[in-house]
Amino acid sequence: MSSKVYCIAQFLPKEGQEAALFKILQNLEPNSTREDGCIQYTVTRQLASPYAEGKSFPIAFNEI
Repeated sequence: MSSKVYCIAQFLPKEGQEAALFKILQNLEPNSTREDGCIQYTVTRQLASPYAEGKSFPIAFNEI
């Protein structure tokens, strides 16, 4: 039997550094998915929505 670990990490970049941090994290995607056991590694940005109110950091990655 195998099990999966789901990880969601949020990042709060320094002021004016959001684009640079996003690019750095995005560049990690190809090598991360090559690792044994890595099913998914996706970096995302927060999108404003009137249906999802609340506070969160502007950059997050989802990993399985």
